[in-house]
Parts: sequence; C-alpha cells; structure tokens
Amino acid sequence: IAGLYDMENKTFLVSFCNNSKHVDGGKHYVCKLNFQAENQTAVVSDVDIDLPSGLSGNGVTGMCHYQGFIVLLLQRNPSTLVFLNQQMVFQKSIELTGLKGVHSILTFQNEIYLSVTRQDRIAKINQSGEIQEVWSNQTHSDQIHLNSICTHQNALYASAFGAKSNKLWSSAESGYVFNVSTGEKVIKDIWHPHSTFSYADKLYCCNSSYQQVIFQGGELNFKLPGYARGLYIEDQLLLCGSSQGRLVSHSTGIKISNKADNGLIAGVCGVFALFKGQEKSTFIDLSENATEVFEILPI
Repeated sequence: IAGLYDMENKTFLVSFCNNSKHVDGGKHYVCKLNFQAENQTAVVSDVDIDLPSGLSGNGVTGMCHYQGFIVLLLQRNPSTLVFLNQQMVFQKSIELTGLKGVHSILTFQNEIYLSVTRQDRIAKINQSGEIQEVWSNQTHSDQIHLNSICTHQNALYASAFGAKSNKLWSSAESGYVFNVSTGEKVIKDIWHPHSTFSYADKLYCCNSSYQQVIFQGGELNFKLPGYARGLYIEDQLLLCGSSQGRLVSHSTGIKISNKADNGLIAGVCGVFALFKGQEKSTFIDLSENATEVFEILPI
C-alpha cells in the first residue's frame, strides 16, 4: 500500500456483525489490520477469541477501550460486553439484561455508554455494573433506529435513521446526527447515518446508503464499494468500513441499503484506507472474513 511514508506502524481491530455463518470458535468476530510503514503494506490477521463455553454470538458490533481492557459488544440476546486484556485474552463478560439490540459503545466520564437501538435509548453502565438511562425518545421501541454515539467537544452526540415511510428501513431517508443534551440536529437528511466520529472540531459520519463519509457542511470525495459503516479518522489516515447490503431503486439512481431489508445483495466487505497528505487510497478486501463491517478501533 502506497502512502505510508510519514506514518508510524498502526494496528486496528475491525468488528464483523451479522456473521453467524462464519463464526467458528471465536474467529471472524474481529480481525486485525496492521499498517506497516517500513514496507508500506497492510497485513490482515484473524483474531481467535477463546470465549467460555456457552458464550457466543452472531458477531461483534461496538468496541471501545475501558480501564485497560478492550471491550467488545457481542451480538446476541441479551447483548453482552466482553472484556479482553491487551493480548486479546478473555477476562470477563457482562450481560446487558433488559437492553434490546445494543449497537455501539463508548467510554465517557469513566463509564461505558450504550446505544440501545431496538429501544431507541442511550444507557450507561458504571464500574459496579449498574445500568442507568441517559436518553430516550420514550417509545422504548425501534422507531428511529438510534445507532452510533460519540463525544464531541465534551458533549454526547448520536445518530439515528429517523422515521420509516413504510415497513422497510430503506424508506428512512431523513436520518440525522444530534446533540443528546439539547436535541439539536447538527447533520441532517442522511440516508442511514452510522459511525459518528469527532475529528478536528467537526463531526463526521457515514452516509451509509450513499456509500460515503460526510461532515458538518460537506462530504468527502470518495465512494465506497458497499454500505458505509465503521469510521476512524486521524491526521494521517482515514479508514471506513464497507459492507454488503441490498440494492434499492431511488430517484437519484441505485443505492445500497441495509442488508436486513429485501432485495438483491450488493457491495463488498472490506476497509477503505485514505492516506491523508499523500492523497492515496486502497481497499482492503475482507470478504473472506465476513459480509459486514461494523466498527474500527485503534489498538
């Protein structure tokens, strides 16, 4: 991969969701991407997580760092936090009983914050394992598909698809990113926002069905080969995940919607890497590992 001349070696975890057919003894929950500056390559390696007997899921959605642990959100019922040490060895787990469809997690103010998608609420869990509600739209059902959360200028923000016009989520074309405390919508009219991210005084997110990354006031000039979800940005590097989805007709052309809807499968699973400053990019194909990327975490 070209464009790493001024970049240090970096390693990232990539989580895979809705991946039950690939899960085998913990493989394909996540993989590692090792960006090596010296020989300008990105090496993909499986991470074989040895979970206790009886603890398994359909993949991993959110990830975060917390008190020296790497925390994975195991996609199962109930949603379960899995705590690993820095060598990716299992340490403990916490079942999030009563929270349905937890998607993203975030370390904020020494607690883990949780976006509870199937209940359109945000909760947090403290060091004692106590769960408290932070925000709710009062329905406690999946009406706006609240998914990602992030902190920006010491405030909490979240993304949501908004309301559907029919039973399919492909009809939710007025998504947004909002300030959880004030309710202000700071990015609007997004077709399936995911992966809200704070960088250089601006909020970014994936405009998933349009296969792009947008920010407050604009969009980045590239298009992914699939449904955009999973985002990481720093001074030298931008990474964005690409997933399989469903083809959907639209007045502006054919787009890719969430794989949970109906339609023909389209898109490629992998990670798009843009080497900022060099203005060079590459795509790392992960289709042998999974069909859907959810999160990207530096480690």
